[in-house]
Amino acid sequence: MGLHVCRQCAEVDLCDRCMAKYGINALALATCSGHAFFDIDTANFGSTGSTTPQSKIAVEAWIRDIRSTRSAAEALGGQTSLPDSIVEALTQLLQHKYPSIQSAAAEALGGQTSLPDSAVEVTIQLLRVKERDVRSSSLVRYNAARLLRQQTNLSESIVEKLTQLLQDEEPDVRYRATEALRGQRSLPTFAVNALIQLLHDKNSPVRTGAAGTLRQQDSLAGSAVKSLLRLLQSKDATLRSCAVVALGANAEFYFLIPTLDSSRFQNLLISWLQLSFRKSVTFFIYDDVLSIHIYGKTWRVPLQEKEQKLFRRRCLAARSAVGVPLSATNTKTNRRHKQSWMWNL
Repeated sequence: MGLHVCRQCAEVDLCDRCMAKYGINALALATCSGHAFFDIDTANFGSTGSTTPQSKIAVEAWIRDIRSTRSAAEALGGQTSLPDSIVEALTQLLQHKYPSIQSAAAEALGGQTSLPDSAVEVTIQLLRVKERDVRSSSLVRYNAARLLRQQTNLSESIVEKLTQLLQDEEPDVRYRATEALRGQRSLPTFAVNALIQLLHDKNSPVRTGAAGTLRQQDSLAGSAVKSLLRLLQSKDATLRSCAVVALGANAEFYFLIPTLDSSRFQNLLISWLQLSFRKSVTFFIYDDVLSIHIYGKTWRVPLQEKEQKLFRRRCLAARSAVGVPLSATNTKTNRRHKQSWMWNL
């Protein structure tokens, strides 16, 4: 007879018969699936002076270690200012042998916005963790990415290491790397360019993650804006939508909208239509000013009279080409104001 103790779940231990069922998925446990187990020879229980890892003392120590360490880490979750000694202790737990404890330690540090480089370096390594249990790996990466996202001022060397992970062969690693970079409001050019390339990724969450991180930038270089605008000509609708999302918080983009050719403007309109199922999108012309309300913010672009007439014709042509009826109003106000025109998606 033997005893089988889960390496990750402190409350799970199985006999030989139950372990055999567990191995062929004939035994379903609510919180334990696909985990590795310690195989304990119960013949050693009660033996004196035993120093083998199969002794009852060792088993109890393993279980106590899992329970106490994980509970302590989880209890610290949500604290915004931890003492250096606690941060150092939790940093050590990030290197623990059990993924569940690594994940709990990352979660406990999640309220810290300025971790020392040593802790950040260890957390980056967790983004690469690969366990037999896919869900355990995913949870570790999730909490590690959340922790890195909370850091407001990562050094360029740290950003470079995260940028390298954008090229990892594992899609979940690439996605978590985009999340980890999202807390940085002014990424260096090499990171921005890598994120733009990631918009072409075959994995949908990776593309969405890259677009979301680009949208968090306070500003984008002119070359980056031009690269994203070129993507509006792509035949791939998903790629176009990702480019529009990435440009969503960039002021230069909105000032360039009146200059877009018919094809790119039409594709922009289609992307806005798709976005409007989740967020309100409105743009209108009033007193020679083009106003665009999106993502909870209004952008105002001055228009010359000739630009206004040309842009309005382009809008109507795009609406006709898209073939979707859109609510549009064209009204005159009092004498002090010029003609107004609104388009609500």
